[in-house]
Amino acid sequence: MQAAEVGRRLNPEDNLKARRIAEEAIALDPNYASAYRELGATHLREVWLRIAKSPKESLERAAESAKKALMLDESLPPAHTVLGQVYLLSRQFDKAIAQGERVIEVDPNGAESHWYLGTALLFSGRPKEAVQSLEKAIRLNPFTPSHYLHMVALSYWYLEQHEEAIKWGERAVERSPHDQLSNAVLTMCYSSGGRGEEAQAQTAKLLKINPKYCVGRPAGDRFKEPEANERYNSTLRKAGIPDCPSN
Repeated sequence: MQAAEVGRRLNPEDNLKARRIAEEAIALDPNYASAYRELGATHLREVWLRIAKSPKESLERAAESAKKALMLDESLPPAHTVLGQVYLLSRQFDKAIAQGERVIEVDPNGAESHWYLGTALLFSGRPKEAVQSLEKAIRLNPFTPSHYLHMVALSYWYLEQHEEAIKWGERAVERSPHDQLSNAVLTMCYSSGGRGEEAQAQTAKLLKINPKYCVGRPAGDRFKEPEANERYNSTLRKAGIPDCPSN
């Protein structure tokens, strides 16, 4: 539980703390499924946060930990969502959505399950359906984590509903001020919405959280549609985020 709470802050420093806690839990009980799930989530976050030295290796480790968790407890919904995100970040979009539908079958009233399905739908190019799943996740969890909120913001950004995107992005950053992903989404929402000064201020905050944050490869593309990836990257460049090194 401590690892999950720390990891949800979604920044590089806290992700390392979450990993140490998860490893400690495994050392105390090698058959504790949830601990393996949390360990897998830390490897997954390395890719989301763009800090993985080798995204491929991080995803492999995330999948390995998720599968270990499911071997110990096949009904554990969060382990299904970790495995689904591995598919998503590996650009296996059909498998990612199928995994989302599977976890809803296992856990129909689970907020995190609906968040994951919404995320998979968004990056697969189905933002209207994504909003429906994400809003259901929010209804199911009144203590809404920031990653639910910033995914709603990103869905509205995809739909080019900029004021709605900004509103949700601001809520996400207010909920978790040091969440790297929420700050990146809000930076992009301000930039797309024509609020340049606020976008520049957000860029400064984002680069303080992660000075190595950058645009493009080797960070990798997230969306299925090339046009969405190009719009995402160009919007961040406009806000002052530097390109990733080529090597």
